[in-house]
Amino acid sequence: LIRALAPSEGLEQMRSRRRRMRETELCSGPGKLTQALGIDHSMHGMELVHGLGLSLSRCSRRVRANTIACRRVGISREIDRKWRFVLAGSSFLSVGPGAE
Repeated sequence: LIRALAPSEGLEQMRSRRRRMRETELCSGPGKLTQALGIDHSMHGMELVHGLGLSLSRCSRRVRANTIACRRVGISREIDRKWRFVLAGSSFLSVGPGAE
């Protein structure tokens, strides 16, 4: 489940879809993410990588070392489970860790 990302390619296309200029506002939540990537209901059930032409890459060791687990935002069940994984200090999140 990918709910946000830090974009590294296709920024101008994302900006035109989102009508936002700041990189940190382009994909900082599930709705923003799908809008920026041009994902809509017609794509339901398609393979993410092959069907949509997106690519995912493995995180570097540095990124993995700085990934923290925290509580998910806006849920009412299993609220103590740390099922949200974020990059410590990232400005590409809708809500920072600890703000839940």
